[in-house]
Amino acid sequence: MWRSSLPLLERHTVNDAWALNTYVACDIRCTYCITQAQGTSTPRASRSEVADRLRAELDAVTMDSLVVGPYCDVYPGPEAELRVTRAALEVLAERDIGFSLITKGTTVVRDIDLLRHPKTLVQVSLCSLDTESLARLEPGAPSPEERLAALHRLA
Repeated sequence: MWRSSLPLLERHTVNDAWALNTYVACDIRCTYCITQAQGTSTPRASRSEVADRLRAELDAVTMDSLVVGPYCDVYPGPEAELRVTRAALEVLAERDIGFSLITKGTTVVRDIDLLRHPKTLVQVSLCSLDTESLARLEPGAPSPEERLAALHRLA
């Protein structure tokens, strides 16, 4: 189930930042996705492995800026149970590393305690309030109402 041969950190050339990816593919399956990463959300490492792997990878780079989940949503359906993203964010918190994160997943509210760094930016993506349109555009995403509720909790 785990894709442990893949790194958690990669250089993200689009915005010249480091990228932390906790999942290999994204089960939200947005019809407009350009990352070619659609599929079953599979963690790159198990919860028990992710912290040590991330610490080792962070030790090997000079961190200027960090984007969490630029290719796959880091709060897909399985994250509520697997808690892989949470384990990675715990390492960022212990290292006092701020980051930017964009998600459609409402599980992000579970991790509010780890999102308080002054250099952390969290965004919840919502391209429409039309439930039927979103069901076609983002078939695996939470409803607009659920995402708005998550935004309110984060705020």
